[in-house]
Amino acid sequence: MKHQPVWMRVALGAILFVYVLLGGVAPAHADNAAQSLPFAQDWSNTSLITVNNDWSMVPGIVGYRGENLVSSSGVDPQTVLMDGTNTTVYVTANQTDPKSTTIPGGVTEFHLTNPVVALAGSTTARAPFLLINLNTSGYESIRVSYNLRDLEDGADDAQQQIALHYRVGNSGNFTNVPEAYVRDATDGPNSGGKVTPVSVILPATVNNQPLVQIRIMTTNAPSNDEWVGIDDLQVSGTPISGDLAPYVASATPSNGATGVALDTNLQVTFSEAVTLSDPWFSLSCNRSGTHTAMVTGGPTDYTLNPDADFAFSESCTLTVLASAVADQDDPIQSMSANYTVTFTTTAPSAVCGEPYIPINALQGSGLTSPYQNYTATTEGVVAAVFQGTGTLGGFFLNSLSSAIDSDPATSEGIFVYSSSSVAVGDRVRVTGTVQEYSGSYGAMAQMTQIGSSPTVSVCSSGETVTPFPLILPVSSSEDPQTYLERYEGMLVTISQPLTVQQNYFLGRFGQLTLGADGRIFTHLNSGTGSYADNLRRMIVLDDGKTQQNPSPIPYYASDGAVRAGDVIPTLTGVVDQGRINSTNTGTAYPDVFYRIHPTIAPTFQSQNPRPASPPVVSTGENGTLKVAAMNVLNYFVTLDQTPYPAGSPYNTNNTPRGADSAAEFTRQQEQIVRALAGLDADVVGLIEIESWTGADAVNNLVNALNTYLGSTVYAAVPDPATGVGNDAIKVALIYKTATVERVGDSLSTGAAPFDLYRYPVAQAFREKTTGEVFTVVINHFKSKSCSGTPTGGDADLGEGAGCYNATRVAMSNTLLNWINNTLIPTTGDPDVIVMGDFNAYGAEAPILTLENGGLVNMGKQYEGVNTYSYVFDGMAGALDHLFVTSSLADEVTGAGHWHINADEPSVIDYNTEFKTVDLYQPHPYRSSDHDPILVGLDLRRYSVSLLPDVEAKSGMPNNTVTYTLTLKNTGNMSDTYTFSSSLVSGENWNVTLPNSVTLAAGASQNVTVQVEIPSTATAGQSSEILVTATSQFTGAVSASSTLTTTVQAQSYGVTLSPASDAKSGLVNSTVTYTLNITNTGNVSDTFTFTSELLSGQNWNVTLPNPVTLAAGASQDVTVQVNIPSTALGGQTSQIRVTATSQNDAGANASSTLTTTANSLEVSFIPTTDEKTGKPGTTLTYTLTLENTGTATDTYTLSAVYQSGETWTPVLSDTQVTVNAGATRTITVTVTVPANLLQSRQSVYRIRAVSQTDSSVIAESTLTSRGEPYALFMPLITR
Repeated sequence: MKHQPVWMRVALGAILFVYVLLGGVAPAHADNAAQSLPFAQDWSNTSLITVNNDWSMVPGIVGYRGENLVSSSGVDPQTVLMDGTNTTVYVTANQTDPKSTTIPGGVTEFHLTNPVVALAGSTTARAPFLLINLNTSGYESIRVSYNLRDLEDGADDAQQQIALHYRVGNSGNFTNVPEAYVRDATDGPNSGGKVTPVSVILPATVNNQPLVQIRIMTTNAPSNDEWVGIDDLQVSGTPISGDLAPYVASATPSNGATGVALDTNLQVTFSEAVTLSDPWFSLSCNRSGTHTAMVTGGPTDYTLNPDADFAFSESCTLTVLASAVADQDDPIQSMSANYTVTFTTTAPSAVCGEPYIPINALQGSGLTSPYQNYTATTEGVVAAVFQGTGTLGGFFLNSLSSAIDSDPATSEGIFVYSSSSVAVGDRVRVTGTVQEYSGSYGAMAQMTQIGSSPTVSVCSSGETVTPFPLILPVSSSEDPQTYLERYEGMLVTISQPLTVQQNYFLGRFGQLTLGADGRIFTHLNSGTGSYADNLRRMIVLDDGKTQQNPSPIPYYASDGAVRAGDVIPTLTGVVDQGRINSTNTGTAYPDVFYRIHPTIAPTFQSQNPRPASPPVVSTGENGTLKVAAMNVLNYFVTLDQTPYPAGSPYNTNNTPRGADSAAEFTRQQEQIVRALAGLDADVVGLIEIESWTGADAVNNLVNALNTYLGSTVYAAVPDPATGVGNDAIKVALIYKTATVERVGDSLSTGAAPFDLYRYPVAQAFREKTTGEVFTVVINHFKSKSCSGTPTGGDADLGEGAGCYNATRVAMSNTLLNWINNTLIPTTGDPDVIVMGDFNAYGAEAPILTLENGGLVNMGKQYEGVNTYSYVFDGMAGALDHLFVTSSLADEVTGAGHWHINADEPSVIDYNTEFKTVDLYQPHPYRSSDHDPILVGLDLRRYSVSLLPDVEAKSGMPNNTVTYTLTLKNTGNMSDTYTFSSSLVSGENWNVTLPNSVTLAAGASQNVTVQVEIPSTATAGQSSEILVTATSQFTGAVSASSTLTTTVQAQSYGVTLSPASDAKSGLVNSTVTYTLNITNTGNVSDTFTFTSELLSGQNWNVTLPNPVTLAAGASQDVTVQVNIPSTALGGQTSQIRVTATSQNDAGANASSTLTTTANSLEVSFIPTTDEKTGKPGTTLTYTLTLENTGTATDTYTLSAVYQSGETWTPVLSDTQVTVNAGATRTITVTVTVPANLLQSRQSVYRIRAVSQTDSSVIAESTLTSRGEPYALFMPLITR
């Protein structure tokens, strides 16, 4: 099925529109006069019925078709007891063959050898019957007798049931007479002639009544019905003996009389002399209303002379009130029941100038004519003619100026359905049946007209027709669906501008919905106004034709389509009522509404030209993006052609929803691709795209888009692993690979109520320039269609809201929960865009739920409450929305809808059916029925910090105070910053600012600001300035630091560090101390140094020369202590070194220095050692090296040859460091040669020499001896 408006009205392609006009059916006539007893009718007089539907010559009997009294066949007529006199008065006259298949069911008069009137049911004549009106006054024991005759001897074999009913009076339900029921009044097939007699006495309630109605009824049989004659009808009774109550013996006009003169007097004759109590009668007519009358005569015969004449062709009822009529004998008795007589007045003459019924009287002040279904004559001036093939088929007649009444509720125009030749300005006299016509699609409906082949006489020509002024909107106190009834059929002029609201049916029916006071927006967009308020502003411009798919298409400009929003400055034409939809919507919007057919061709002013490009929402620079959502109008790669592809989900009950042919698909794809290319968005959400994976519709569209763009610009986001829902269509996302990249996999939720419908789909993206991450969620909520019989909160809310509102509210809540508890925690980023077709307007609960949940509606923010993406029922509104989370709102640079679809007529879309004129073009206009929405993002975060943000310093006059500030680019883009300063308070001293600084994103740099204190400044003065760093990209980004500079009084101070220090040195050496001196005063100063002995030895000290330091400056100085050669190890000297200001002796600082004299001594234990070993053995010596001095020392170890063999010792260490007083074990090994044959020895001295002082030595002498093995020779003897 092709895409239709959201409410899914009946698909245009599924309906064959037929323009049906009421044909020439003769008006029904009847004689309803109550017949006195005894009564009989055997139909032998064939002149009683000569014309179809005319019972006027048959006393007291009327036949009715009985349509709609039952809804199926085989119903027992004993149960059909409702009043059926509102069905069609009916008889088919002068028939001769009961077996003829051309005779419609109902009531038929057969001219047989034995004439008869017969009944047979049908699918139309569901329960046909004969109604007999009787006056049983003076009678009791009322017997009804008749014969039922089977008239057919053909193959039909129906079970033709016949029942008898009665009631007292002419209103209310009937009562069944069970004894008269005949289960089947016919014989089996191929046999006829069966006669079934019926004779019953009616209950006593019918005795002595002025009006008793009995009826004989059949119902539609399950098989082919057979004709059953109702013959030899007789009704009789027994005269009541004794004193009877009075009753009306006769009345003139009689009941059912027709052609009664307008000035007639009424006669009432009672059965005896009576006494009357006022009011004793009522007289009312359907057009002229209630009448009073002057009464003369009595006590038996009375004449009523109405105070006003009757109207033409109206039905009047005289009722004699039983309670007000009593006889004059003893005992006094009142009438037993009211007596009623109904009659119809005469019709006017057909001669011009003779009295006629004015048009305003024919129209009346109600929705339907008081003369409906009556033949009437009127005169007027032809205001407009629409005759010929495909037109309305007649002319509009307006009242003569002399006949216009003073009642504003009555129309002065009427449509005459006639092909008679007339011209505008002709004065004509018309006689015909007044009808309330309802045609099919595009035609008139609920329209009062004169039809049934009226006679039309042209009385004169050249009359002036002056249009009546019509002003919109209709008053708020009036019903917009009925108020314009007062203009029905009239020539009017609307002098105010009218705006085109809807053009959906322009190509289908030649219609445009117009409205006053500018564009009409649904009240569901803003929450103000009402559906009725909008209808009050509307009228439909039609083309004077009933032709569907007109060619040429009216009001279609040669240079392009008429768009919603265009304006007609003034409009003149005739008003009718007609179909303005493809079917009854079942909503507040009417199926039938008031239309105007122009008599002067309207001119259109283009007030809403086609937008060549989308609204500008972004600058397009690096770091900026556009995100869009677009409905792609059921983009199905699978064509709606059988056979469907193997493995697809499609069948006759589930057909593809898109293109019907390859040609249509190409056209659809061309338009959508151009729309997407025009959007040029970095991320696009697609709505209504085929969900069957085998079709791969998203990639198909992406490939077509890239081909059109000439390179691979877009890629598709894969469907989530969790699916896309349970519908034939889905949502999807595509993106530009050059500007963004996917972060993680796509996600969806099938949480209720999404589990039954289409899932929302989300994807996180990273913008490549800035690295910023954001998530896009594309949605398509449940539609407003009322399919599926929704109940409760899902039932139609009225006012155009449609169905399933509660489901959409639940979807909003589920969506918010998913975003907050799944998407944001998963992506780790709070920036989310939520967009799509939410099938809800801005003030409806689903949208308010999202807004109250923290989402910001960008459409409302940038376009106001009258943002729109869709036009339905002539009212614009936004169904397509785009929200962002609050964290992203400040990064939005613009948003809006691209109005390329909603304002365009559907006739220019890709479809090929219902188009006698093909206006398709491969452009983006009407590529869908929803407008796309897009938003601009600037993810370039420009921000800066300047720290510290507050700092204070002081300085002396004629000095410069320098501040060091840290400037940091806290944004995500490179930026250049310029500096400025402003005086906040105090003195306006000279300030030196940094030059401009360029920093990469995240980088920082120290900058200096200098404040010059002039020589004239005095102590206590200050200058507070604000130093500001401002982004050169956007002046809105800056950071400031407040700097306060104060003039100080002169102060002197000094520090010397460290405050204490201790060192040691060798005897006869110099120990050096490094001290740091700082001028803690606020002026330059010179410091001198002194020393004093605190304890120990008074060794020589060398002090620094005097030092001059600027305020706050510092310098290292040295102090030297000389340890004399006479010093002993362990002796110390503790001195205090003091730095003193030359300007203020009280400004001084000291450092305590402790110097210790060190001695170097070392020894070996033992000093000698010797060992003996066999050849090849290793001798091991263990020596203890002791530092017997007062300072840690390092020793070099060696073996020095003394005597004997040169068996070289091996030392475990060749260098050791030993703390003062500590020892170290040294291992020495000597190997005796393995080839030693004689005793030998080797002597070496092991020496330890101080690396600090080579004169400090320790030695140990080691003697190693070798003894050979003894040789024993064996003693040999002989």
